[in-house]
Amino acid sequence: MDYIIFLSLTWFKCIKRRKKHIDCTTSNKIVFMENQIPLSWKLTSCPSLDNEVHRLVKKMNRNSKLPWPYSKLAILNREKLKSKLINLKNANFNYDFYCAFGNLYGEGVWFTNTYILDYAPVYFGNHITIGPDVKIITSWHEVSNFNIVKALPIIIEDNVWITMNAIILPGVTIGKNSIIAAGSIINKSVPPNSLVGGNPGRVIKAIDRDYPYWEDLERDIEERKNENKKSVSHKQYVSLLPSILKRPIKKALIFFK
Repeated sequence: MDYIIFLSLTWFKCIKRRKKHIDCTTSNKIVFMENQIPLSWKLTSCPSLDNEVHRLVKKMNRNSKLPWPYSKLAILNREKLKSKLINLKNANFNYDFYCAFGNLYGEGVWFTNTYILDYAPVYFGNHITIGPDVKIITSWHEVSNFNIVKALPIIIEDNVWITMNAIILPGVTIGKNSIIAAGSIINKSVPPNSLVGGNPGRVIKAIDRDYPYWEDLERDIEERKNENKKSVSHKQYVSLLPSILKRPIKKALIFFK
């Protein structure tokens, strides 16, 4: 009996040690195992890229390179794509943004031309800024067998700033308030309040980024909008029209003389 109790206690301790709780600081607490089992497929059975999100991404990026006014189609594609990313709230992105499946969760993310290979989920917190040409990659090929594709989720917590040309690799968690320096390759989890850089990424120093800069930014944007409204009224635009229209007419008359 004592032996059975001893085995039960040992098993319980092992399970407790293996668990790792990761607070994504979003609405949900995400719990993963420290040695979590990756998703796995053979090349022929991978999730298909023939899906609506991927088609919209390709249309948006293709149409953005067309001459005006056809490039306006890209605006419609972008708005439609945002409506399809139902688990990603308040997200903004430029053209040349890429994701394969829309396997993105969170709110308050500013992407630029970010490349996301989302075979596994990518979880975002709030007030996240991602610079140009950043790659977020959840999948890899097995070294011994290229035919096997595996994937692990990535977590990016609140108020993280990922700067230009950084690469985030599978299974990584980036702690809140951290900064990833330009050109870094992040293959291990990053503690909160850290400046990380290099290849492979390492903690350079601890930083303090608790100041809510987004409140200042939102207020500045509103003030600028109000200033722009006051600076040029509708009547001023109308008064400028005759002089603007006269210039090309004068040039045309000179040319035909």
